[in-house]
Amino acid sequence: MTNAYDLILVSSTVEPSIIGQNIERTIIPVMTWDPFMYNKLGLADGDLDLGYGFTSNGHAKASITNSLHPIVSGISTADSVELYSVVQFLPFANVSVEATVILEAEGQPILFGYDQGSGIASSRRLAFPLRDQFMHLFSEDGWKMFDAAVIWTLHGGDADTPVKQLPDVYFTSPTDNELVNAPLKIFFETENWSLPSTEYKLRFKIDGSDRGLITEDSVFQDNSALSEGPHLLTFLMERSDYSATDITDSIWVNVTNDPLPAGPTAIFNSPSNGGYVGPDFDIRFSLYKFDIAPDGPHVDLYIDDVYHSSHYTLASIPITALSGGEHILKLILVNADGTNHGLEASITITVDPLFANMPQTPFSIQYRDNSAGVLTQELKPVLRIHNDSADAVLLDDFTIRYWFSNEDVAPMSFGTDYSSVKGVNGTFSTYQGEQFVELGFASSGMLNAKSNTGEIQLRMHQSGYQMNDQSNDFSFNAAQTSFGPNVKITLYRKGELVWGIEPVNVNQPPKIQLATSATEGKSPLIVDFDASASSDPEGTSITYLWDFGGGITSTDSITSYTFTTVGTQSVTLTVTDADGLSTKEVIDINVLPDQVPPIAKIVTDVSSGEAPLVVSFDGSTSNDMDGVIASYLWEIDGTTATTALTNYTFTQVGDQKVYLTVTDDSGLTSTDSITISVQGANQLPTAAFTSSVTSGFAPLTIDFDASTSSDPDNDPLTYTWDFGGDAPATGVTASATFGVGVHEVTLTVEDGRGGNASILQTITVDANPNAPSCAFGTPSATAIPDLSNVTYKHIYVLGNDSWNLDQVKDATINWSLANNGLWQFSLNTSNGVPSWWVDLTSSITHTLADAQPTLTFTSSGIPEMDGTYYATMEGNDFVLVEITGKQTLYFTNSATAPSCGNTANARKRATLNLEEELNLKVYPNPFSTSIYIEAIEGLEEIWIYDLVGVLKKHILLESDQKGLIELENKWANGLYIIRMKVDGQFIDKKIIKHQ
Repeated sequence: MTNAYDLILVSSTVEPSIIGQNIERTIIPVMTWDPFMYNKLGLADGDLDLGYGFTSNGHAKASITNSLHPIVSGISTADSVELYSVVQFLPFANVSVEATVILEAEGQPILFGYDQGSGIASSRRLAFPLRDQFMHLFSEDGWKMFDAAVIWTLHGGDADTPVKQLPDVYFTSPTDNELVNAPLKIFFETENWSLPSTEYKLRFKIDGSDRGLITEDSVFQDNSALSEGPHLLTFLMERSDYSATDITDSIWVNVTNDPLPAGPTAIFNSPSNGGYVGPDFDIRFSLYKFDIAPDGPHVDLYIDDVYHSSHYTLASIPITALSGGEHILKLILVNADGTNHGLEASITITVDPLFANMPQTPFSIQYRDNSAGVLTQELKPVLRIHNDSADAVLLDDFTIRYWFSNEDVAPMSFGTDYSSVKGVNGTFSTYQGEQFVELGFASSGMLNAKSNTGEIQLRMHQSGYQMNDQSNDFSFNAAQTSFGPNVKITLYRKGELVWGIEPVNVNQPPKIQLATSATEGKSPLIVDFDASASSDPEGTSITYLWDFGGGITSTDSITSYTFTTVGTQSVTLTVTDADGLSTKEVIDINVLPDQVPPIAKIVTDVSSGEAPLVVSFDGSTSNDMDGVIASYLWEIDGTTATTALTNYTFTQVGDQKVYLTVTDDSGLTSTDSITISVQGANQLPTAAFTSSVTSGFAPLTIDFDASTSSDPDNDPLTYTWDFGGDAPATGVTASATFGVGVHEVTLTVEDGRGGNASILQTITVDANPNAPSCAFGTPSATAIPDLSNVTYKHIYVLGNDSWNLDQVKDATINWSLANNGLWQFSLNTSNGVPSWWVDLTSSITHTLADAQPTLTFTSSGIPEMDGTYYATMEGNDFVLVEITGKQTLYFTNSATAPSCGNTANARKRATLNLEEELNLKVYPNPFSTSIYIEAIEGLEEIWIYDLVGVLKKHILLESDQKGLIELENKWANGLYIIRMKVDGQFIDKKIIKHQ
């Protein structure tokens, strides 16, 4: 992309045919001296020798026609100038009135230009009378004019100001590497242009996949269902003809299904929580809602709560020679003044020297656990492959091994709950005594650069669904419930290990088995601890370290300790093998005081009801941890009782507080209470509601309000509305839309105590005589015009309420009339029904290029849509009207469905032609003062409406009324609709008043 100070010079050696639209439409200033380029660049109009060419004679001088122009302002003479030291044939052109002519020869313009904003260009363009290979023959004035011409074309005489600032676009939110939830809400800025634009278009892509054009400035939402992990977001500016510019902006975002942090925090990108690393590794992190800068806000790293280092950039943090075993890593946000800011991030890792041998490739396995628990009948790991390279790779080249231990001799069964990758297969095998399931891929396609595969959800079990203990499974990580790297799952490409550590000869942490003589008791509490059954999988010796707090420790496998402090006391046991790998376990001991008060507990059969209310009280579930309950004391409505169980009849309306006090054998007490709500005899509520209207034309939407309903007891009411549909509505207000007919609306209110009341209202809806037909004038007399990659955001199903296409996010049609080519007819759905992307092209036959165009769906995957339709255009909207009249599919970018009558009824009126069948006559038409209708048998009612739907006259005829009916009126001149009801069917006729 050139910048705003550049100039394009086109010499006469350039072949005009190689100059494409990019130069023709460029905003960069253009200067040329080739008359054969003048037409191409919009500088002239006409054929050779008439519109452009060379002068008939040679000239050394030219006439100045605009002596004030900057190009000739430095010339000493005012009427002519010497260009060359020799005679030359000079290029000329037939210019438009917008041109500025500076020099002429033989009465023809030879030096002329067009200013920025003229009809031909968005920047300056100049034709200069130069001949190739004769520049060295310029006169001194010729050189002055050439230099001035360059400056004028480029800057208009101001060498410091560009002709036009170039456009740009960039993301403002999210920021690069930000943690986000899907769907994405994108904020962006445009510079030196705005949307909508006639000059540029803005395309949005995710991971290189086109997500369509953005049509409005500043903000939009992408509703794509994105997998967890990194995704590349890209803006691409295009010209109005969809050709790409080189103006782009890209950022990476990290999508998570977990809730976003409550405030600013650091995020560990690697290693992952619970992961294994070698002694030397890098910490990669990102920040959420926090910016760091040199000598300003920064991030502090702590290892095992010991300060390690401060970091002022997002560069990886190298860690070297970290000791084997478990470590806690913390990242803490620090303000410029040294105070902490936001939430700290913490993970636990295990260092094992063998993990230093990890292969260094751009491929990795991401994992999350989906099983029911550590002890489970089914192993359910969820996997995906990540490709961090710049190239797409073939999935068939990869295999994955998930390592586990089968505690049962029964063979394992392989299956998938779901896999977005096709062709996944699994086989069980062993390697040097270690068991694994190997996943292969067959005809699975490509894994794109810088992207993940979709989820592969495995399900593995024995034939009898025996219980499995996953705690000793090499690849299992119970703490990893969201996607992250797992180095204990191995990935192979063409048979070569490219990720992970195989379990063979890998040091495993020791296993702790801990027993205690007690976990709760009174102070002083003596507890015996026994960890002698702990072991190391490799059989090496292990050491023990008990930490009882307060600096008291023990290194024996069996030990005891006396607890005197009341409360929960934590004991930590660390077991370490001969290679330095350790395992920790914490057990809590609950130390009770020497005397513990009892706990009072009230249980009742009811807690509310109408007076007289009989309530049974039960205090027998009260308990004492170090003794027994010695006595009970109930306080009920001014009376007392001393048994564990008692009854009482409440007669006074209102809330009554009941207390139970229990005393143990040590004299300690405890009290519990409960509130009993006593109500008076229930009175029935009254149902009442208002409606915005009670009659009108279809479709008629009415608002209902039941706030005038009441209850004498002030009980809270619930409201149920029955509009005659499949499901009732609830709430104090509701709305409903009614079609033609008489409808009953019933409101039922309930007080929650068995009382209810109902009220009914009748709604009358007439057909709107002015409503357009859902047939939209089909069959159309003309073919469907070009639809070049047109995307529609809404598809409305009209005339058929039994189904809809609300799951469709958008539809794309690519139709060429000249080629009779329907290149694309596809749907994107929000729920994967019938699939996420539906290609309908193979399901379609059509005659879109013919008069009365049709389109047929066969086995489209959406049964309700299958059938043959007339096709037409309604403005920019694409319309399919089923030939049977059953329904209309309306493709549009409007968020409002069109209002129209029933398709089938519209066709019925169009084909039956009742007016001719019944010989019904309305005359004269046009009329001046009166119009006559010949009343026939079966004519029941007459309505006359003006063009905006206002009823002007209504006549209800007697059953035996026949003959002429005269309609006198004083209406204004114009068009009216007369509707006549004959034997239950309607006939509409246009009449014109002209006087």
